[in-house]
Amino acid sequence: MKTIQAHETHAVVKADQSIRISDLPFNPGQPVEVIVLKRDKPASVDGDRYPLRGKTPYRFDDPFTPVAMEDWELLK
Repeated sequence: MKTIQAHETHAVVKADQSIRISDLPFNPGQPVEVIVLKRDKPASVDGDRYPLRGKTPYRFDDPFTPVAMEDWELLK
């Protein structure tokens, strides 16, 4: 069975319609497959790194209280 090791990165197409990918986690001379996908909008550093930023925070009044104890078969 083949194993696939994937590496995702983002690049911008240059004026000569080329891209450069560097710092790949593969050995020199190792064959790789390259698939290029168009992104609808550019990746935002803050949006990708902090996906919950600006979202409504949750509040847990008593986070260590057991929930649904009656559903545990072991306790019946």
